[in-house]
Amino acid sequence: IGGEQRNGPFRGGVRHGHVRVGAEKEASELESIRDTAMEAARMAGRLIRDRLGADVIETKLNSMDLLTEVDGKCQEIIEKVVQSA
Repeated sequence: IGGEQRNGPFRGGVRHGHVRVGAEKEASELESIRDTAMEAARMAGRLIRDRLGADVIETKLNSMDLLTEVDGKCQEIIEKVVQSA
């Protein structure tokens, strides 16, 4: 019964307070990936904010799908942050 209760001693099939072997390492790796992605997004976001109104280089699918010089720079930032992690 405890395993079926949401607030019981079991949560998600794992006894509360007990972690299966390797789960902590996996969670730590996922947190590291998340932190890296967030850092890259913040850096690219700052560039976008600072360069608001940048010149349009071309349009992609239609006139609303714009490509600016900032897009390529953001991609470079994201790639560098991810590669350095």
